[in-house]
Amino acid sequence: MKNIAELINFTDTLITDFVMRYDAYQLLADLLSINRQALKSHMKDKVSEEVVAQYQRSLNELLSGKPLHRILGYRYFWKDKFILSSDTLEPRPDTETLIEVCLKHVPNTKGTYNILDLGTGSGCIILSLLREYVNATGCGVDISDNALDTAKANAEQLSLSDRMRWIQSDWANNINGQFDIIISNPPYIPSLDINNLTKEVKMYDPLRALDGGGDGLEAYRHFVSQLPNIMYDHSLIILEIGYDQGESVPQLFKQAGYMIVDIIKDYGGNPRCVVLRK
Repeated sequence: MKNIAELINFTDTLITDFVMRYDAYQLLADLLSINRQALKSHMKDKVSEEVVAQYQRSLNELLSGKPLHRILGYRYFWKDKFILSSDTLEPRPDTETLIEVCLKHVPNTKGTYNILDLGTGSGCIILSLLREYVNATGCGVDISDNALDTAKANAEQLSLSDRMRWIQSDWANNINGQFDIIISNPPYIPSLDINNLTKEVKMYDPLRALDGGGDGLEAYRHFVSQLPNIMYDHSLIILEIGYDQGESVPQLFKQAGYMIVDIIKDYGGNPRCVVLRK
């Protein structure tokens, strides 16, 4: 039976890249159910053969290029841990901008809002909003059954199931009623640009959640025509956009008579979301 120190030494010999080594330590800590920083204080602890074998399998996946959080099966977003599946995007920090923007424009967190998340994936956006807006209810929409199952599992894990409903739909096709807040991180990458994405994105994120059609605007065109049917006059719309869509997406909505309230940049200084009203 090996101890943690031996596994750390094995890892350091096998992996020279600093970032990948950091990820390997996280894999080991997760298997041991301890914090990564706590590994140093547990160096003499024995590790079962089962854990050693699982760690070696995980290292092989990491070395093959599989992203850390796809191996772990979860990722933290905003304030919580979210389960991932093959039909859900891996949530990334820049998308947290949508939560910040919503809180900025709707600062009353006690309001009884009805919130819609189009293309919900893991449910990380809508569930994070329900954690902030304590009296709100949510509706998560996705075309994928598997994604909805994942989102439901995350809602259960966060004790939010009783405030959520889930609908399988191609965007808003099957949606009835009106919503105070409508939010979405749709696919917005032009089809021909998919092959230029990093390996961890194009191989492990679902294509349907990435491919925005020929010019990357296909989902937004759906929104232009569908949103009036599910909006109040006061409804707020918050949409994630691509780094180079700070003009094209707002222009599309302006031409359809929407008011552009704000265009927000992400942590890297790129346009990240557009805020709209009717």
